[in-house]
Amino acid sequence: MTKPVFNNWTIPRGLWEVVRPMLRPGMVTLETGSGLSTQLFDAAQCRHTALEHDPRFAAGYDSIVLVPLAGDPPWYDWEPTCAYELILIDGPPKYAGSRAGILRVIDRLVTDRTVIVLDDTNRSEEDQLAGRLAGRFGFQRIDYPTGNTRRFSIIRRPHQ
Repeated sequence: MTKPVFNNWTIPRGLWEVVRPMLRPGMVTLETGSGLSTQLFDAAQCRHTALEHDPRFAAGYDSIVLVPLAGDPPWYDWEPTCAYELILIDGPPKYAGSRAGILRVIDRLVTDRTVIVLDDTNRSEEDQLAGRLAGRFGFQRIDYPTGNTRRFSIIRRPHQ
């Protein structure tokens, strides 16, 4: 496996260091706003689906589904066909509006075992979304810094 590259188009290294131990080959994962982070999930041999609206990031990866944004707030115009074990919400980008559009489909994506990872919870919209997701499913939210002022949240069923 080649060494992962971390830059402005991937998730922060600190986020990957928390998520990577949760992954196993064949795990069913979903990523919104693929960027270059898709390479990390593919290298971990997950059964990965990445939603992307920008064709520049869809080339070269079989796991990326190119779909337009629709609705208000904008969200990927896509119908889920299964629930996921881990969901990384890293898009659409800030300029497209809040990521709260996921609330229109989230109930079809999550089981009581799903781990939700929400990047950029240092932003007020994403911070509020993390709280809404945790409350909606009765999950625990844990916030992690990724350096400077950035933060991400892991939202999952509390450990018993």
